[in-house]
Amino acid sequence: MRIVPQHAQPPAAPTSLRSTCLPPRPAHPRRALLRTATALAFAALLLCPLAGCRRTGKSQASPAPAAPTRVGQSLPAAPRIVCTVPAVTQMLLQLNAAKYLKGVSTYDAPLLPKALQHLPVVGDYEHIDYETLTALHPTVIIIQIAALRVPPALSSFAAAHHAQLLNVSLSSLADIARESLLLGRITGRQTQAAAAIARMRRQLSQLAAHRPAKPLRVLYLISREPMLAVGADNFQDQIIRAAGGINIGAKLGSGYPTLNRETLLRLKPQVLVVDAPGSLASQGAGDPRLASFFSLPIPAAKTGRIYLLTSMRDDLPTLAVGSTAQRLHNLFYAPPAGGPP
Repeated sequence: MRIVPQHAQPPAAPTSLRSTCLPPRPAHPRRALLRTATALAFAALLLCPLAGCRRTGKSQASPAPAAPTRVGQSLPAAPRIVCTVPAVTQMLLQLNAAKYLKGVSTYDAPLLPKALQHLPVVGDYEHIDYETLTALHPTVIIIQIAALRVPPALSSFAAAHHAQLLNVSLSSLADIARESLLLGRITGRQTQAAAAIARMRRQLSQLAAHRPAKPLRVLYLISREPMLAVGADNFQDQIIRAAGGINIGAKLGSGYPTLNRETLLRLKPQVLVVDAPGSLASQGAGDPRLASFFSLPIPAAKTGRIYLLTSMRDDLPTLAVGSTAQRLHNLFYAPPAGGPP
């Protein structure tokens, strides 16, 4: 998590409610997350969880994370946090720090408990409602945007209103641990953060200790049209490997590379996971959304190991990734079911 530098003499708070220096808004929160966490890798969707805006191309590589800087020593005893990053909002809930949340993102509503549905929405990485932001009097504003794409208007607002602007990086499991510790410090939940990180690492270590002698080849698609796979060097790649799978999407490059039918056939996945966060629950092997994949001559189709995942929380880089890895392990190594009925 790095603090965005502020101007020595900030200009007045902006009057425009929209930032125009960012790409088109995606259709799903996880993708917003993944966009900023993995180099703006998406083109029409995520993750915006998570994660952001997925873009087509041969390979959407994860950028080298900016060197984190320390949060200022003068942290308020009772911070007023406005968070535009769904994954970080979930982390705050996991740390029992919800009382400090004063505003959330456009994409948080489906993930929030009923008691927090009243929280004002301040926008997302593309669009900030500065009128609402002003009314909330935040002391901490959390974003997830590539360093060079942080809207100058937002930096100016933070400086003018004496708020700390914290830009998180959630590209890896190490990032999740580091940012969680800093959130614990900001909210006075250091003990809870340390315990949650220890639990996450323990879950991952236990899975690693029971890694199958012959791990299955897994292809994890985060989008069907266009097809985008989980590549190398990101937290989802790490989760797949922790769950006991071989992430064959890593052969295509880092980040979230695109692929076509021919490439999918060449990879010969033994397990194919198709992500559709927030959509209707899977109907199993007979789900029409999977029909085109079951028709392919790939090992996963022959054994029935093609799965549709619709949970939004499992896509987010939070302190719950250990549980996510366990669920994926159970999915990967469920007894073969055969092809669709």
